[in-house]
Amino acid sequence: MKLQILSHNTVNLKEFVSFWSQFYNYAYEELYTTRIDKKQFSGEDLIELFKWKNGGNLSAKKNNVLESIIKKLDIINVQKADFCKDTFLAEFKFMKGIIWKIYLLHIIAPREYPIFDQHVCRAFYYIDRDQKEEVPFKNSEKEKLYFDEYVPFFSKLLKDGISRKKLDEALWAFGKFLKTPIGKQYLTNK
Repeated sequence: MKLQILSHNTVNLKEFVSFWSQFYNYAYEELYTTRIDKKQFSGEDLIELFKWKNGGNLSAKKNNVLESIIKKLDIINVQKADFCKDTFLAEFKFMKGIIWKIYLLHIIAPREYPIFDQHVCRAFYYIDRDQKEEVPFKNSEKEKLYFDEYVPFFSKLLKDGISRKKLDEALWAFGKFLKTPIGKQYLTNK
């Protein structure tokens, strides 16, 4: 596993998370942190959580999808109390965007399912496979990668008292760094 800071020497997980999580900076962070651990959500909670995921206000198209999600608020809250993956997949099969579906899965069951986006995917490919790859284009490929590989990868890293949130922040910041000109140079010189 290639856990690194800014050299090609490997470091332990705590050092990696400590270093990279300090570069995590995301708008509207309080929208997420004040709601994610609630036992039950309101419609407003879902609006604010998706606003956080979107990095700001939603487009009309995304608002329409969110309205469809909010209509299933009772199902979401039942799932929060007693999660069933098959029920989740059946109830939310109308969601075509897999990243938002995974995010909904995360906010329903945050202890089982990590957040997934282009940055953590990029970090995953580099750390786990030593590859320079981007998130797959096809939704079916994203979903398969998430469930079959990313969730087990993330779970395997959770040890030594590392929080899920700090690990996600570190992977996000590292993956975002890999996309920068300096990060691309870093990858080229390895």
